[in-house]
Order: sequence, then structure tokens, then C-alpha cells
Amino acid sequence: MRPADREPAPGTTARFVLLIAVMAVSTGYMVTEGWLPQDRSSGHVDEGLGCLLAAGADPGAGHLDNELAMMRYPRALADCTHHYVVPAPWWWSASIVAGVAILAWLLYLFLPAWKGRRGRVVPFEADAELRDLVRIAGLEHAPRFVLDPAASRVGAVVFGRRGRYTVRLSGGLIVRRAAEPELFRAVVLHELAHLRNGDVPVTYATVALWRVFAATVLLPFAVYEAKLLVEGVDSENPFAAGTRPATARDLTLAAFLLVLVILARADVLRVREAYADRTAAGWGADPRAWTPVKAGVVRRLGRLLSPHPHWAERRRWLTDPAPLYGVAALPLFLTGAAAMLVAGLLPDLTGTFHIPGHAVRRAAPAVGTALMTLIAGRAVWRAAWYAGRHGTATPRRQGAIAGFWLGVGMVAGESMLSRTAGTHLLPRHPLALLIVLAIGLVTLAWTAECAALWLRSGGRRFSDNLVIWLGLALMATVLAAWLAWWQAPGLLLATGNMVTHGQLRTLIDRIAPPPAATGPYRWPAVLDAMQGLYWFADRWSLTAASAALWSWSLFARLRGADRPRTRVVAVVAVSGALLTLVLTAAARAQLHTWMPPMAQRFGQYFYVYLGLMTLTAVAGTALTGLSALRWTLPTVLAGAGFSALLGVAGQFVLASLDGCLGPLNVTSTTCVGWRPLWSVREIPHFVAYFAVTLGIAGAGLLGAVVRLLAGAWRPGREDPAASGAREGGDGRRPWLRLTGIALALAAVAAGTALAVPAPAGKGAAAQAVTVPLAAPEPPSSPKIHAWQLIAWLRYGGGSMTNRLLRDFQTYDQVFSEAHGGGITDGSLKAACAAVQADTYPPDRYFPVPDIALQRTWASVLAQVRGSAGDCAAALDAHDMTRLLMATRSMLTEQQTLMAMLKRLEQSIKPYGTGPSSPPRRLH
Repeated sequence: MRPADREPAPGTTARFVLLIAVMAVSTGYMVTEGWLPQDRSSGHVDEGLGCLLAAGADPGAGHLDNELAMMRYPRALADCTHHYVVPAPWWWSASIVAGVAILAWLLYLFLPAWKGRRGRVVPFEADAELRDLVRIAGLEHAPRFVLDPAASRVGAVVFGRRGRYTVRLSGGLIVRRAAEPELFRAVVLHELAHLRNGDVPVTYATVALWRVFAATVLLPFAVYEAKLLVEGVDSENPFAAGTRPATARDLTLAAFLLVLVILARADVLRVREAYADRTAAGWGADPRAWTPVKAGVVRRLGRLLSPHPHWAERRRWLTDPAPLYGVAALPLFLTGAAAMLVAGLLPDLTGTFHIPGHAVRRAAPAVGTALMTLIAGRAVWRAAWYAGRHGTATPRRQGAIAGFWLGVGMVAGESMLSRTAGTHLLPRHPLALLIVLAIGLVTLAWTAECAALWLRSGGRRFSDNLVIWLGLALMATVLAAWLAWWQAPGLLLATGNMVTHGQLRTLIDRIAPPPAATGPYRWPAVLDAMQGLYWFADRWSLTAASAALWSWSLFARLRGADRPRTRVVAVVAVSGALLTLVLTAAARAQLHTWMPPMAQRFGQYFYVYLGLMTLTAVAGTALTGLSALRWTLPTVLAGAGFSALLGVAGQFVLASLDGCLGPLNVTSTTCVGWRPLWSVREIPHFVAYFAVTLGIAGAGLLGAVVRLLAGAWRPGREDPAASGAREGGDGRRPWLRLTGIALALAAVAAGTALAVPAPAGKGAAAQAVTVPLAAPEPPSSPKIHAWQLIAWLRYGGGSMTNRLLRDFQTYDQVFSEAHGGGITDGSLKAACAAVQADTYPPDRYFPVPDIALQRTWASVLAQVRGSAGDCAAALDAHDMTRLLMATRSMLTEQQTLMAMLKRLEQSIKPYGTGPSSPPRRLH
């Protein structure tokens, strides 16, 4: 068999690995939630909630507000957590996880002994027929055969571990052996096929881990969360409303994991059964021996949960294996959900096992990407391989449908996590989750069509498996770039916009002042759109991923059967570029009607001009995706890539000729000819970045959506490229192919060079990316406000004020004695130094979570610090007048501090001493 004809592996082992990874990561997460740190101040279990309250966090507020509360004072929060929160030792949590793994291993060893225990089975001597079947299976080690005489149904089962496998034959099978020898051979060969295919170890390992995980981790976690949910129903507790959604989400996560693992395990076992049937049939088993069993309603409803396919399905798959190469919705949904759970829960393990959080956060998207690529990506490549080898044409929307279900699973997995919603059931911007859906949809739709394209055109010269692995590597590159983006700015986009419109415009007004006369046209829509683009501005890897989207398919078109269709790329590219130039001309014409005086053209006016050029480049590139109904998605993406480059090049030409364009002039009214240096410095770095990144991604999204919806009104439409594919080339000379590839590489390099962001600090665009954080919002209730004040006192503020009051008392005593001549100046200077040492810098602790009290507190600290310094300086200079003034100032500040504490006490008095046992988390 040629390497090009070798069948790609079904990838069921990777799906087992995914299940094991989900259970392993979930174990670490649930152990973290079940074994919480202790609060040194009161012995309460609160996972550092007191420090978060002191920082101004509010369980009743939005998730973003609490995230900002933790981000504003990172040093103070770290000091507070280190001092007051005792985390469980890493070895404690690791021991629990290791204990679960050991129990699973012991169960894995015990299951074969239990299945083959004495009293249930008796040894069965392998006769000549059984030895012949083992020889046909080509097994290195012959399994042991045993008989279960009490089992009346016809069947067999294989179990054990490597080198010690056992095949248990039922009594009913032996009874019918003489009358139906083909049935006996088919059943035994099926079990031996499981051994040959390596199904037994991973299957029983998954079974053992699942049972231990469900009994020792999942069930206790669900009970614990249900207990917390019931206890949090108290309506008098203002924390209940804030933490109940998070607890309910954890309960939902437990139920979701239960259903996910059961469905995924059953689905992959059904596939393994089908391949065991195919293997046994290849060894000579007669499929007619597998008699169909009539299924009742209950059995039909339970097929999704059954690890064995129905007999009718098994026989149908033997005659027509096409469904085994199809891309089914359920596996893709489960893959997307499980991979997102693994990627989302991994960072939660950093504190548990004392792993550097930054490294885990960077690795988490890569882990999720690898799992989705090896399962979903391999599935669409196998489907394309089968279609190409058997001459079948699949609907062009199949890849988009597959991507849709993968994306839906990714959204479901993300929704089970609390990193976007926090203390609420839904994130502040739930529509942002559609980005996750779009990532799965575009990536898998593009992968599916590229797979068909490459396997049709490249299989004669290269191994199919080589082409498949190259395609999977590129899919992983694209998917990893977007998942890494989602892990950081994407999550913040769903959580809530950290840059409010007012703050962004204030910053723009400071960097790029608006003209004195704004004219009849108002520009907030442009600024708002630019704000949305900033969410994509810090991921350089997105540009490389976008370039990969179109360059990979372009290379395929330059070789093999589809080379004549390469001219379509030029049509799409030119159309998109012309659309970009039309939109650019319209924007420039509108700007021309609002040209402020020359001195004001390089402030906000130029910033708006830059924004309009960016938006027109993105729109012109993205709208090329609407041609996807007529052309293939790879064609559209390749055209979009060139469209972006041509469109930005056209903008560059217009900018270089500014002043000579009449009604299209924007910044200049004097024609001085070609000025490329100015336009190179100000435009392409910023505009091309978004055109290449968002324009191509938008073209892919529009193309995938068009492909997904195409079957709604044109069902059954087949890919014309697939139906008319020709084997081999078209006789063109090799140098033409090499020239085309070189041009494509040059185009990618040019697009990449143009997309490099401007250096920090150079240009208005680079400065505008740095934006302030949103201001803290007021507490959601008076009781929360009071408890924030109590937490501020309990978790550091009280000790600070008490030390300062003691320092005042000591200083007063030492000053009285020194003034009477009994104490040397050295003791008084030490008292001054003690006062000054206890006036912490502002960033050493949280501000008082009350604006008025914080003003007083900050003033006291500043005045006392200055007075203590004056005290020391007066003693060094022997200046009694200055010393008396410093002493009076400290006495005044002491009275001010006591008055502040009295007001604080009055604020919290109606609410007792705060939460005696607050809920354990805010997010």
C-alpha cells in the first residue's frame, strides 16, 4: 500500500486523553474549592475575601469591578493575603490529587481480578480453533480464555492489562457454538480486534478514573456546593445575592461534567466497537452472524448513553463505512466544551500547586488548542481523505456545520466557568461569547475546505499523512493565536469594557486635541469603533494567524488540480481592494468638507482620519467574504489577503498624493507631488495591522456563515470544485509554480511587515493604546459598605491606626519628660522616627473604602509624616520653636484621626462586626 493511501487514524485515543485531562484538571479545581485557606484574623474560611473587601471589592457588583479592585492595589493585596490568609500547603492538595490517581490505578488493577474472579468464571482451554483465531489476529501474546457459565446471553468481553489479557466467553455463546460456528468466530474475532487495536488499556483506565473521580471528587464537590447554596439563601446576608450565582454555576459545572464525560465516553466506545467490527470482518468474520436485535423506545432513547452501537448500525457500518468518516455534531460539541474547560481550569491550579501563574496562563490555550486540533481537526481531515479516496462529494457547508458545533461546544464550556460572569449568571457582555463561536466556526470551516483542496491536489506526490499533519499544525497555529487572545483581552471584553467611552475620549482629547470648530459632522461613532479595535491591538500573533488563513490555501491552489481556479483569487482580491478604495474615497470626501485650519489638522482631526482609514480597510477586506456562496472559503480567504494588501497600498498612494486630489484632500491643500515618507510614517503600521488581522478574520467569518446558511435555501448543492476535480496537474511548467509560491511568500512578508505595530511612545496611535482603568463604583448596599470598612479595619487598617495612636501616646509621654529635662534628645528623636515609620506610603495598604474618610486618612498620614520629619530636623538643629510646632501638628492630627475613627465606628455600628462567616469567593 502506498503511503499516500494509508488510512489516517480515527483519533479515538486522543478523545480518551481529552476525557482524562478533563477529569484530572477538574479534580485539581474541585480540590482547590473544597480545601480552602484559613483566615488568621478570625479563623474564618474565606479564601482571602476579607482582603478583597478591604480593597473595595463588592460581591453584589459586576465581575469587572471586582477584578479592578484587585488590580488597583496589587502590592497591598499581596501583602494582606500573605499576612492573613494561610493557603493549604501545595503538598496537601497534591496529595489529594495523587490519592485520586492512586485509587484509580488500584481500581484499574482490581477490575480484571473482579471480572475474572473465582466463582464466576472457570478456565476454558483454548482449542485449535481459538488458537487459530489468535494467530489470525496476529497477537504477540495469546490471551487467557475463561467461561462464564451463568451468562445466558450470547457474547464475550475482554479485560486485563498488557501481557495479561483475558477473554471471557458467555455460556450462551458456547451453547450455540456447535450450531452456529460463524457466530462464535465473529464474536471472538471482535474481542481479539479490541486487543489488536489497543482498546483495552485506555478504555479501562478511563473507566477506573471516571468511577474514582465521580465517587471521591465530583459527588462530594456537588454536595459541598449544594450546602453552600442552601446556606446562602439567607436574604438578610447581602453577600448571598453576589455569591449564589457562582455557587449555582459550580453545581451546574458538576452536572455538566457528569453528562459530558458519560456522553463522550459512550460515543468514543461506540466508535471503537465499530472499528473492532471492521477489523474482525477483515479477518474473515461473517457480519451476517451478528443478528440485529429489535430496540424498544427506552433503548432508542438510551443510545447516546450506551457504549455499544445498535446491531443494525454495526451491520450498516460494515457495508457502508462512510458514517465513520463523517463529522458528527455530538463529538464536536463535546470536544469544544471539554477543551475549553481544560484550558479554563488549568490557571486555577496555579495557587494550589504553587506553579508560576504566568507560565500556566500562557500554556492553557496551547493545551486546549492541541486537544481540539487532534480531535476536531483530525476528524475533518479524515472526512476529506475518505471523500477524496472514494470519489464522493460533500456539501460545501459541511465544514461550516462542523465548525458551528465545535464553536457551540466552546461557548458551552466557557459558560460553565466563572471567569467572564463572576458573581453573576451571565457576563456583562454575553454577546462577546459569539466571538468564541466564531473562532470555532471559521477555523474548522477553513480547515475542512483546505483539507479537501490539499488532498485532491497533493496526494500524488506526498504522503497523505504528511499533508494532514502539516494542515493540523497550521490549524493549531491559527486556533492557538485566537484562543490566546480570548484568554486575555477577549475575557475582559466579555466581562465588561475596561475603557469607558468617556475615558477614551478624554484621553484622545489630551493626546490629540479637537479642533476649535467641530463642524457639522460629529465623530463619536468613529471613536467608539476605534475603541473596539483596541481589543485586538496587543496580539501580534493574530496577524501571523490571519496570514496563515489565506497563504495555506493559496499554496494548495498553485499546485495540482485547482491551479486554473487560482485566477479567481485575483478577482476576489481586486474586488475587495476596489471596495476598500471606494469606501476610502467616500471617507476622504466627507473629511474634506470638515477641514479645520492647518494648525488644527494634526490633532483629533488626524486621529479621526486614521480611524476612518482603518475602518474602511477592515470593511473592504471583510466584505469579500460575501462571495463565499459562489467560491470556496479558501479562495475567499486568499483573495481577502491580497485584498488587504492592495487596499492598504491604495490608501498609501492616496495619502502620498494628498494635496493633489481635489475633493479627496484631507490634511493638505497644496500639491507638492509624491510624499511617501509622511504616509509611511503615519499610516501603514496602524491601518494594515487591523486590515490583515480583523479584515481577513471578518472575511473568514462572513464566508463561514454564508457557507453555513447556504443549505437553507440551496440544499444538496455540492462543491463544484469537488465534483470537477481532476487528478494530476494541468501541464504547467514547474517554474511557474515556484514563481507563484515565491510571490505568495513575498505578499505574506509584506503584509507582516506592514502590520508590525509602531514602537511604543511614537505616534498618536501608539500613545492611545495606553488607557486608564475605569473608576471604582460605589458599593451595592449600605451593609456591604459597612462590611468593607470593617474588613479595612480587621485586615490591616485597625493595626495601622492603633500603632499610630500608640506612637502618639509614646511621643507625648517622651516629650513631656524631655521638656522637663529628664530625657535626652535621643529618646525624643527615636519617638519621632517611630511615628514617621508607621505612616506608610500610600501604596502599602488599601485606601479607606469611603471617599470622605479616605481624604481624612490620607491627609493625616501626609501631615504626620511631615511633622515627624520636622521633629527630627528640629532636634538636629536644636530649634525648639520648630519642635513645638511639629508637636502641636501631631497632636492636631491625633485628634483628627480619632475623630475619623469615631465617624467610621458610627458608620459600621448598625451592622455589627461584619460577616461572621462570609462566602468564600467573589469570582
